[in-house]
Amino acid sequence: MMEGLAFAQEIGLPLNTHLIVHWAGTLLGDDSDGNLFANFRYLLDKRFRRKFGIALTGIWVRERHRNKHTRKSSEVTHSHLLLHLPSQYRTAARRDLEELIAFVAKQILDDRTIELTFPSNPDGKYFLKGGTPAAWDEFSLPDKWRSKLGEGLIEGKRCGTTQNIGPTARLRSLIYNPVKSEIA
Repeated sequence: MMEGLAFAQEIGLPLNTHLIVHWAGTLLGDDSDGNLFANFRYLLDKRFRRKFGIALTGIWVRERHRNKHTRKSSEVTHSHLLLHLPSQYRTAARRDLEELIAFVAKQILDDRTIELTFPSNPDGKYFLKGGTPAAWDEFSLPDKWRSKLGEGLIEGKRCGTTQNIGPTARLRSLIYNPVKSEIA
């Protein structure tokens, strides 16, 4: 994920928008296997390409928090997506996000279902909370995000990148950019 985030910056598509989807606030109530979030990302990519002329570029993670006192895992998952969104599209994109989440999860029931922020320094470190202690150390994750309890059990894939900043895209960039591949 962190390599994808760096590559997005390198190709002029900085990840500047943080979306959180609390699936508990939808009619379906949960995304236990990640299919809702995968479908949402697919539809969002199609919408961005058609409406704004850009592909969805981002890194994502799914979480199921644990209660610090009872240590019990939450019944529902939530999803984070750090994406590239040019400022001129923010208002229109907010409506699109709501529309697509309502479509894939049947209905939005709670105003707190979608959180959309524009962090000043989106370094992606927050997305490493569910990682290993080695990853926490490598990226100097703040102590407040390091938890031996982890981010709960997740069925299916926990995290990833969009294809345009994934491993294949990064490798292709090295192959087709001889100057960069000589440096690497």
